[in-house]
Amino acid sequence: FRRVLFRSAVLITLLAVDRAVVTRRLLPVLLGLVVAAAATTVTPTGIVAFTPFLAGVVPLLRALRHRPELPRFALFALLIAAPSSALLLAYADQTLASVSEAIRIRTLIDGVQPWFQEPQRYANLLTQNSIEGTLQRRVPVLLTLVGLVGIAWFRDRGSVGLARGPVTRVAVTLALSLAALTFTPTKWTYHFGAFAGVGSAV
Repeated sequence: FRRVLFRSAVLITLLAVDRAVVTRRLLPVLLGLVVAAAATTVTPTGIVAFTPFLAGVVPLLRALRHRPELPRFALFALLIAAPSSALLLAYADQTLASVSEAIRIRTLIDGVQPWFQEPQRYANLLTQNSIEGTLQRRVPVLLTLVGLVGIAWFRDRGSVGLARGPVTRVAVTLALSLAALTFTPTKWTYHFGAFAGVGSAV
């Protein structure tokens, strides 16, 4: 369950944001927030699941403005309650003290690096004969980055048949996800698996 959620959370939230923009409904937003919060609970890399909301914040706000029948207090309460549901998952079988102790111990273990050492992740990925730079990890990441450059190229040229809104949200989601990845405590290359869904979309 953890691996499936870890690899598909970004794509699920991206689909939820697009659905909310098209239908102007609140339910997809709430479901997306639940999935993103659950992904963040099971793995630090799950924070990238919130990036589709940042990528689509302007059209989302426009869509929610067209719901005058929903009081602002109720809307705010729902938007807070949806991601807070992840607390049920986090503390279902443990206490706050045990979670705090687990975090303390993990910070003492080797491998935890600050955000400004993010280039080390890419160095490990591109190092020959490295367990972290295997072909199965390197090729999908490089193809995804090439795809991102391709999206920027064709979007600027105004290609016919390109849905600018969704394509822009996909590209911005990936770019924001790469930025959010810098704040994960470890720089192991297996964290690139978080881009399996949005990378395939790119």
